[in-house]
Amino acid sequence: MRPEVAIEVRGLHVAKGGVSILEGIDLSIESDRFLGVVGPNGGGKTTLLRSLVGLEKPNGGTIRVLGQPPGKSRGVGYVPQAPTFDFRFPALVRDVVAMGLPPHSGAAGRGRVDEVLQQLGLSPLAHSPAGVLSGGERQRLFLGRALVRKPRLLLLDEPTLGVDARALDSFLHLLVQVREESGLTVVMVSHDFSVVSTHTDEIICLARTIHFRGSPSDLDEGRLAESYGVHNLFLEHRH
Repeated sequence: MRPEVAIEVRGLHVAKGGVSILEGIDLSIESDRFLGVVGPNGGGKTTLLRSLVGLEKPNGGTIRVLGQPPGKSRGVGYVPQAPTFDFRFPALVRDVVAMGLPPHSGAAGRGRVDEVLQQLGLSPLAHSPAGVLSGGERQRLFLGRALVRKPRLLLLDEPTLGVDARALDSFLHLLVQVREESGLTVVMVSHDFSVVSTHTDEIICLARTIHFRGSPSDLDEGRLAESYGVHNLFLEHRH
C-alpha cells in the first residue's frame, strides 16, 4: 500500500517586492516522517512553513496539507519562530496551553490540557504564571499549545532558538518521544545543522530552491557550503 502523503507541494513560488523568496519548490512528505529544513538566513525556510499553514500567499504553484488547501485542516499544529504572546499578561501555564483548543471544548478539552501538561512535564507548573517560565519551559509551553488539538502534522520554526544546551537536549528528546507516541509527522526548521542531522529521518537544504534532500548521513557542512557556494552557513550546537 502506498504511504499516505501529509504534504504535497508543486511548483511553489513566493516573491516579495519583486524578489523571489521561494522558486520552483516541489516537495512531497509522507506521513510519520521527521523532516529537517536547513539553509542560510533569508533562504525561505520560514516562508515555506508560513505557506504550509496559509499565512503566506504564494505567487504560484499548489499546496495540499493533509489533503486540503493551506489553513483548512484542523490536523496541523504550528509553533512559529517568535510566538505572539505577551508574558507580562497574567495567564497561567494551563490557560496558555488551552488557547490551542477548538471553541467549546468543555470538559473533554480540560482533560486534554491535563494530558498534554503531563506529557510535556509541565504539570507541576500548571497553575504558575506563564511569565515565570525559563526559556526551555516556554518552548515546551508553545509545543503544548500546538499539541492540545491532537494534530497529525506538527510544523516547528526554530523551536530551540535561544535555549541553552541542556534545555535544547531535553526539548529534542521530548519531541522525539511525543512523535513516537502520537505517530506525528514533523517538519522542523533549524539554523543548527547538528540538531537536525541528529534527530531527523531526512533533511532538505533550502536556499530559494531545494539544493539537497536525503539522509542526514549523506550530508555535512562542507558539502552544504559547496552546494550554496558560501561557507559558515550554519551555527553548530556545542555542549
